[in-house]
Amino acid sequence: MKNIALFISLLMIASGAFARTLYVWQDSTKPTALYKTWYYAAHTIQDAVDAASDGDIVMVHEGTYDVGSTVTPPAYSSFNRVVITKNITVESYGSTANTIISGRNAGTMRPIVYVRCVYMTAGKLIGFTLQNGRANDALGDRAFDQSGGGVNLYGGTGIVRDCIIENNSAISDGGGSCYGTLIDCTLSDNISTLDGGGSCHSDLTDCVLSNNIAGDDGGGSGYGTLINCVLSNNSATNEGGGLTKAH
Repeated sequence: MKNIALFISLLMIASGAFARTLYVWQDSTKPTALYKTWYYAAHTIQDAVDAASDGDIVMVHEGTYDVGSTVTPPAYSSFNRVVITKNITVESYGSTANTIISGRNAGTMRPIVYVRCVYMTAGKLIGFTLQNGRANDALGDRAFDQSGGGVNLYGGTGIVRDCIIENNSAISDGGGSCYGTLIDCTLSDNISTLDGGGSCHSDLTDCVLSNNIAGDDGGGSGYGTLINCVLSNNSATNEGGGLTKAH
């Protein structure tokens, strides 16, 4: 039994030692599976995320990532630019302001289908601007399809850090974000038809929420937890222009 335990421990250590970094860059010369250098980098974030395993890092070069879509798993109806369901870190290589995940194609006034920026149930998302995301599937599920225009973290343990979440909308809750944990993020100019213009049901630490609008409750944040956050110029039609407390 001791030998078996030792073997399992060594195997776990070895597997951790082989965690990889996968690269994403729209201008890479020869995108090739495994995406192990900038030369061979993936052209879309989702391609690298799909190729990654638990513990890996997906490093994303500056640029605007606004093509491709993945249905919210396991089989919902909303679309996302990026879906993360593994315990990986997806991180920008460069400035947050210049590494953009956008729900709207560049130069397009209105997308053919509404696209959320990110849906995640695990892992970490660090250093991105999430903009122009839409969770507006009127016939879909409220939690999975209609909430969190910028990022939706429903039913998981995902963490969003050092991100700018702006100009997103949701037909239900959380124009900018819904559910999950956000740290050191800025949420501005997001709109929800119902609760939480900036965020809803989210745990926020050291975040700034400004100029968000809710059609019902919680212009800045609806039914979430805020620690060391700053709220300004948020509004709501019903209760809590800045903040509506958790139930």
